[in-house]
Amino acid sequence: MHGRIAIAVAEMWKQALGVATTLHAEEFKVLLQDIDRGDVTQVFRASWLADYNDAYSFLQVLQSGFGINLPRYANANTILYWRAPPPKSTPAAGERCSRTRSEC
Repeated sequence: MHGRIAIAVAEMWKQALGVATTLHAEEFKVLLQDIDRGDVTQVFRASWLADYNDAYSFLQVLQSGFGINLPRYANANTILYWRAPPPKSTPAAGERCSRTRSEC
């Protein structure tokens, strides 16, 4: 399935943007090793599911230095977000606030 998605995306980029791509498939273990070494091409595809039904679980992907932040995304605003104390959770829902911190 990953291969078919990659081919479809490459074709869309070619048609819409005129971007020529070279696809490279490798085992997941090898991909993770390449990512850890920083030996990755400009784009890679991986799949992941949230650990639990909460926006916080998805936001962790953007946390600088966090293990599942595979592309090593970093942004000053998100760094400030993660350094701030967590918002108060609602006892009934047990979920973290999925809005901006000022609304929590």
